[in-house]
Parts: sequence; C-alpha cells; structure tokens
Amino acid sequence: MDNKGGLFAVVGMGIQLGSDLTRAAEGYIKNADKVFYLVNIAQAAEWIEQLNSNTESLQDLYFVHKNRLKNYIAIAEHVANNLESGKYTTFVLYGHPGVFAMPSHRAIALAKQKGFRTKMLPGISAEDWLYADLGVDPGVSGCMSFEVTDFLVCQHSYSPFSHLLLWQIGSLGNKYLADTEFPLAKNLEVLTEELLKSYPSNHEIVLYQAALFATEQAKIRRFELAKLAQQDVELIDTLYIPPLDMPKANINQDMIKRLGLADLN
Repeated sequence: MDNKGGLFAVVGMGIQLGSDLTRAAEGYIKNADKVFYLVNIAQAAEWIEQLNSNTESLQDLYFVHKNRLKNYIAIAEHVANNLESGKYTTFVLYGHPGVFAMPSHRAIALAKQKGFRTKMLPGISAEDWLYADLGVDPGVSGCMSFEVTDFLVCQHSYSPFSHLLLWQIGSLGNKYLADTEFPLAKNLEVLTEELLKSYPSNHEIVLYQAALFATEQAKIRRFELAKLAQQDVELIDTLYIPPLDMPKANINQDMIKRLGLADLN
C-alpha cells in the first residue's frame, strides 16, 4: 500500500464548549489544510470556523436517511473520499471522538486503506463529566458501561456490585432512530423489570446530562429504580446505577491468601 504522505486526524471538542478543547486538538484544527466537523451546537461550529477558514460542516449528511447508521456510513465515506494526497485533514466531533462515534472509527479505517497516516486525539467525554459531577470513582468497585438497547438485547453479564452506566437511555429500543416514534415508556418498564432482578426497588439511580456550557449546571435527577418508567427521559440522558455493597460472603478468602494479602485484613 502506498503512503500518500497525508495525515488524517480525528479530534474531540469535549462536552463543554471551549473549556474542554485540549491544546493539542486546537492545534490540529488550526493547522489543518481542511477541517470537517460534526458538532451538536451552532456555537461549536462558529468556534471551529474561527480557528480555521477552510472548513466543511457534515450536519446535512446527518439527516439524509431516517436510519442514523446509514448517515454515519455516509459521513465517514464523504470524509474519506475527500482526503487529498499530501494534505493534512482534521475531522472534529463533539465529546470524545472515539466514544459512540462510529463515523470517526470508520473514517480512520477507510483513510488507512487509502494509505494515509491517521491519528485520534481524545476529548473530554460525557462519562468523564459524570465521574466528576456525581463523585464516582470507577476504580472503586469497578465500572461497567453499555449502550442500553445492546445491554438488554445481548443479555450482557454485569455485576450489581460495580458502577453501571447505561447510555442513550432515551433511545431504548430504537438504537439508530429508524422511526420517529417508539414506545419509550413501555421499553423503560422492560428495563426496570430486568434491573429489579439484581437491585432492590428502592435502590437510588440517576438520570444524568452533562452541561454543554461552563455557565450551566449538569442535569442530575435521582429517584428510586421502581420509578424509572415514570421519568421524563430525554434522548441524551445517561442512566447511572450505583453499586450495591459487596457481601462479605462474596469475598474470596483463598484468593486473598494466594495474593499475599492476608496480613492486610
């Protein structure tokens, strides 16, 4: 495969406009020969256009098809097909460009096939903000994270003694938004039934939205698990379920001895 001498970089703007953009990501936007971008608010688009005069919004491609997966494919292919030999191209997305961002991963794969060097720069994600806003340490008890529809359909194994994050709760049962209307409340009842197999009905859970601007507060709603289906769930809400206390009976005493930890008891 011939190396075309060009560089294709995918960077994230983070969640909060301006404040979350890393210096490295800003440099990749400023110095690119061409910048493609797909962002969630108009102010972010204006910010990018101030950093680089040669930009192209991909927003229109996001709404070509009713099925969002088809739009993702179209976006990735458009970017890859417009890479120029020897040129430095940047693709900017909001949040973290590698998290729930199928167009970026596909575009990088296509660029590699065409012989371009590729690079992805991380951005501050909604998960990062959730840890900060809710005071969650994923290093304590561990953390498990799933797209909510996959969580149910694929019957993923999980531990109720770890932190549990369920993403895109507002599109439960309609992962790629193929339809404009779907029975969200009913689907939330199904999710509740499944979670009640592992948690008590009065277990406190949280619907979370990160703030998009530094002047705003994160949206945090706490309630009992049994009341989940009654909530006014928004499309970008994330469901956070705190861990249950680990029963002493679950602790493997033999493993503690094998690891030489007996003296720490």
